[in-house]
Amino acid sequence: DEQQTIEMEDLLKKKEVKRKESELNIFKWLIVLGSFVVYFICDGVSMTFGIFTREFIDYFGESNSRTFLTTGLIQSVPLFMSPFVCLLIDKYHCRPVALVGSTLLVASFVSTRYLVNSLLTLNLTIGIMTSLGLAMLYIPAYLIISFHFSDKRAFATGIAVSGSGLGVMVLSPLAEYLIREYDWMDACLLFGAISSHTFISACLFRKLNSNLTEENNKEEQQVTSEKVVPQKKREHPVLG
Repeated sequence: DEQQTIEMEDLLKKKEVKRKESELNIFKWLIVLGSFVVYFICDGVSMTFGIFTREFIDYFGESNSRTFLTTGLIQSVPLFMSPFVCLLIDKYHCRPVALVGSTLLVASFVSTRYLVNSLLTLNLTIGIMTSLGLAMLYIPAYLIISFHFSDKRAFATGIAVSGSGLGVMVLSPLAEYLIREYDWMDACLLFGAISSHTFISACLFRKLNSNLTEENNKEEQQVTSEKVVPQKKREHPVLG
């Protein structure tokens, strides 16, 4: 009876460990989905501004070199700001940084629609504010996977980064369609609506629950140690 009770307890502990592991695995792949969405939107947005640049030249009547400065800022500022964003992640973790980045990204498109009246203000909203938002989304979306994955880390990272290519394929023709049907200002506003989906992704970038992971490891070790019961040494009778 005692042996059966021990076996039943071991079985229940194993089931509890598997249940917690399955919950952690589901949440990890939701993080990958969130990173995929971030790369889909951010790279899709940044790579399509060549289409917007033609509209900027016609609208503001500036030279090509001055107008293309906006596109140059979108490509360069996120890379330049990467070390500073990493410092923020070290201090506050991925979720708060990504939420701020998502807010900046959406606010930049909304302010472009209603506040831009010159190329200078366009460089401030799109060139600086959008770029900062992109930087504060790119880095957390990449690092959060390494925080949560030890096995299949490369595969999970590959899935997340593949959102970049799909985003360019989808958002580039969409941007051209929106500009043709409306104008570039309304297209920016609609891109802000699309970018608001990064809020959901940022909320998924939760800090790793180390207590839960340690608890699972302890339970696994406990089940394994209890499974191995030390056997008593058999005493041989002394021949007289």
